[in-house]
Amino acid sequence: VGELEEEGLPVFASYLSSSVKMRESHRDHRPLIDLAPSHKLTGQFLDLHAELEKTLAAAAA
Repeated sequence: VGELEEEGLPVFASYLSSSVKMRESHRDHRPLIDLAPSHKLTGQFLDLHAELEKTLAAAAA
């Protein structure tokens, strides 16, 4: 990530950690937000989504 930043490439502030819950979500064919709405990884995905939406809104303006 540091190299990307050094090259001036855009890097999102939100990061996704690894979690067994993601594997369980895939195994059960259930979205993570439905399987574990209060899980840390769910929150990270929500943060990333908000950051993407903000970036798209800024690009459209």
